[in-house]
Amino acid sequence: MIRHGAFAALIALLVLTGCDPAMYQDDGESRVVATTTQVGQVAAELGGDDIQITTLLSPGVEAHDFELTPDAAGAIERADLI
Repeated sequence: MIRHGAFAALIALLVLTGCDPAMYQDDGESRVVATTTQVGQVAAELGGDDIQITTLLSPGVEAHDFELTPDAAGAIERADLI
């Protein structure tokens, strides 16, 4: 069982790791995360130069084989639209 002090320290650590101001700087572009290249292409056509696209699945990758990486999780966390 975790003591109250250790629990509070753990919560504080989790909160502070999500508070990186550089991660949330507004560069004027909306961040969009797309699941597949097809969805990413549609989003790119609709958003044009006003969006930054991150596609989770590379061409030819089976969706059932997808494993979330730390980079992909970060992109999802920073996204304005998924």
